[in-house]
Amino acid sequence: MARLTQIGRMVGAPRLLATKVSGRAAAPFPGGARTRLTKKLTFASAAGEGDSYSVLMYDYVPDILDKRGPFRAGHIGAAKKMAEEDKMVMAGAFADPVDGALFIFKNVPREEIDAYVQSDPYVVNGLVTGWKIKPWTVVVP
Repeated sequence: MARLTQIGRMVGAPRLLATKVSGRAAAPFPGGARTRLTKKLTFASAAGEGDSYSVLMYDYVPDILDKRGPFRAGHIGAAKKMAEEDKMVMAGAFADPVDGALFIFKNVPREEIDAYVQSDPYVVNGLVTGWKIKPWTVVVP
């Protein structure tokens, strides 16, 4: 029988890796069958027990500094609200050139980040040309 070794900590279930038995790779599931997980699992970060992080990256229009004025207070206000709720760790624009921004969320489901994006005044008013949301594993806090 294959010996299983825990190689990381996942929120919701242990992550297991099959080790070699008698010089051949052992099947990770009994009989080699795959099982279907019904709950989405996220990796816990080394930075905090049980914490999960996601990054949101924006691409801005080329003349963002000229166009952002009327929408800046709402954009910054929404980010500060998330920070006050301990859902956003930090956020800010890239510099030289100012062509995008990065937001770091902590323990926030993808659906809530999607809703944040859809309500952001920069997105609503066409100042963001694209965005990407990715899970992020913090190794060194």
